[in-house]
Amino acid sequence: MLLQVILILSLVLIGLGLFSYLISKTKFYRNIKPVSQPEEESEECCGQHAVCEKLSLNAKTQIEYFDDEELDAYANIQPDEYTDEQIEEFRDVLLTLKKNEVLPWLKSLERRQVLLPDCVKEEALIITSEI
Repeated sequence: MLLQVILILSLVLIGLGLFSYLISKTKFYRNIKPVSQPEEESEECCGQHAVCEKLSLNAKTQIEYFDDEELDAYANIQPDEYTDEQIEEFRDVLLTLKKNEVLPWLKSLERRQVLLPDCVKEEALIITSEI
């Protein structure tokens, strides 16, 4: 009786080994991509980063204008040196942007070396955190 159980288990193990070997040699098995294989990079954020590189303010892109060329006059001015009228110019541009344009606008200002007034920067960060 014990010999029969051992024989059956041995045959089952040999059968499983043969089955695994045959499956590994089939066309179906060879066409499966490994899970760790990286996908092609797309324009959208992949969602698998703690902080997506595409949302980084330091990402390399060209300067894009958002009908805000007049803000170039404020390059290299410190955030606490703006007048109330100048702050309103920044706020007006911010409020005309779509939510998905705020981060590219911030990148554009950074490349143009235009520093936002602190209060407008806080408003912009609140908008980007909602996205």
